[in-house]
Amino acid sequence: MSENNDVLEFLKKHNAIVYGHFIYTSGKHGKVYINKDALYIKPKVISELCLEMSKIVQNINFDVVCAPTIGGVILSQWIAYHSSNLKNCEILSIFSEEVDGKRVLKRGYDKVIENKKVIVVDDVLTTGSSIKKVIDAVRSCNGIVQGSLSLVNRGNVTADDIGSPFLKSLLNINFESFEPEVCPLCKNNIPINRDLGKGKKMQNL
Repeated sequence: MSENNDVLEFLKKHNAIVYGHFIYTSGKHGKVYINKDALYIKPKVISELCLEMSKIVQNINFDVVCAPTIGGVILSQWIAYHSSNLKNCEILSIFSEEVDGKRVLKRGYDKVIENKKVIVVDDVLTTGSSIKKVIDAVRSCNGIVQGSLSLVNRGNVTADDIGSPFLKSLLNINFESFEPEVCPLCKNNIPINRDLGKGKKMQNL
């Protein structure tokens, strides 16, 4: 998986790219949804993707991988595992939790990363707000953010947007999205997918 198209085809093969009418976390609508949960049920598939992500940062010096709950935790574990093998040293894996709209490091993880070099990872970036909160949490505990890594960057998020030394992604792609009031899918009466994305919240409406 050396190129964007290879990764995209791999995700399609494992039913992680779904077409239809979706509501994204941002509230915008779109035709394409990245169903990361279709990947998380397949450890071998996630392991393969995380090996490729680990290779991206193989030459970066870091001690810990940190991710947001929930899905990012799986990536953090596998990236730390593969990075430990690639670097022939122990790389730790931790995660941050959301409390009152902020990301925090609990369970003693604040002490784990103190003065340690950290790679922050997330699965799908749309605005970058989630990964930025993790970066802020790491720095608030005196962790040293070396850079950031994502499985998919679908929102043209940049390193400057999230305050990271660098941002690398296994797949960079820009799926068109629309404000609800100008959504062509709504205008064409295409039903909203209520199984994926924020359309789930409409189940009982």
